[in-house]
Order: sequence, then structure tokens, then C-alpha cells
Amino acid sequence: MRNTYDAGTDTNDVQVIYEACPTEKQLVWIGTNVAKPFGTGKRFDGYAYFNQRPEELLAFIETHVGK
Repeated sequence: MRNTYDAGTDTNDVQVIYEACPTEKQLVWIGTNVAKPFGTGKRFDGYAYFNQRPEELLAFIETHVGK
């Protein structure tokens, strides 16, 4: 499994991409070592996250769609 953390810059590539995007957004970190742990740390955990915990996505859509 490929890690997106760059030890040379002490940053995560995902964070760099997120910060470069000028639109309204909310980053949801999925994993076992985060504020709200989810999954087993395996690659495919992300595919199940919003199926099992849709609240964050639905709240974002409700806030930003149709404005």
C-alpha cells in the first residue's frame, strides 16, 4: 500500500491537494488513528465509509447544493 505522507516535507500529499483547491470543501480523514476511528486501516475502508456513516456527506450536500 502506498503512503501519501512525505517525510521530507512533513506533509501529506492529500493535504497539499486539498489546500490548493479554491472551492468550499471539507476533508474527512478515514482510518484507525483519527478523531473518529473507522475501519481496519485497509485500502478499501474508504469505499464503505459514507455507506455506513452518511451524516457528514449529507450535511455537506444540504449546506452547499442548491445555493
